[in-house]
Parts: sequence; structure tokens; C-alpha cells
Amino acid sequence: MKFLTITFLFFSVFCFSQEIDCPVENGVIYYNESYEFRTKRDCCNVNRIYNPSKSTNVHSEKPISVTSISEGKVYSIIFTGNLLSILVRKGDNEFYVYSDLNSTNFKKGDEIKIGDEIGIIDKKSEFSDDGDYILNFSYWQGIEINDIFDRLKCIKK
Repeated sequence: MKFLTITFLFFSVFCFSQEIDCPVENGVIYYNESYEFRTKRDCCNVNRIYNPSKSTNVHSEKPISVTSISEGKVYSIIFTGNLLSILVRKGDNEFYVYSDLNSTNFKKGDEIKIGDEIGIIDKKSEFSDDGDYILNFSYWQGIEINDIFDRLKCIKK
């Protein structure tokens, strides 16, 4: 029984704490935009009805070539105004969502490999205080979104 417990704990730490490559070369993520920071900041503000997202914004001062951090299949492409989101499904239970893209060469059902260019962000975000190009990135397991801020290998400020 002790062996099973130790094996499970080791496996859990190994599988659930793996670092994830940054989908943007020299991408920057900010602590004050992280889910944990926003949750702590807003938890005592009872007048604010706000449920912060666990997605992560990856900033760049230059136009962004977004690269895949996982293999998988394009499950869906969602258009919202001039922007699009690509959902990449890996296996039965994992989804990587790359949002606020301006363009892509993929279509639904295409196979994606690690390092493939998912899309381009060549217009500055209207929601950026600094006038940055911003990728909104999230990782889902089943129907549960995961907070991956600390696991992303992006520059943290």
C-alpha cells in the first residue's frame, strides 16, 4: 500500500507539474494578470461580481507567430469579429486554446505537431495598456480549465 501511495504521488507531481513551452517566442506573462493574483485581489471585494478566467495572456512588443506546444488535431475554429480562436484536441481529454489570432492556415480536422505555426497576431490588442500584441492561451482537461500560469516557460514579470 505504501508503494502504491508513493508511486501515485510521484506520478501526480510528474504529470501535473510539467512545464509547458511558451507558445510565443520571447513571450511575457505578467503576475498581476494571473488568475491567482486576480482572485486574491478581488476575493474581499463583495461589491464586485467577477469570476476571473484561468486563461493566460502572453504579451509581445512585436507581431506574434504563435506555435503549437502540443500535437493534436484542430477540433474547432471560432471566429469572433476580426479575431479567431483555435481549439487543438490532444487525445480524448486535453484541449489547448489559442485565442485572439488574426489569421491561420489550419482548418478543422488538420493534424498539428509541436512547433507548427498555429497562427499570426499582427494587430496590437485594443485591450492592452502597453499597446502589445496579445495571445490569450488556455489549457483544458475535459470540461475543467487549468491555471497554468506558473507552468508556462514564458518570461514572467
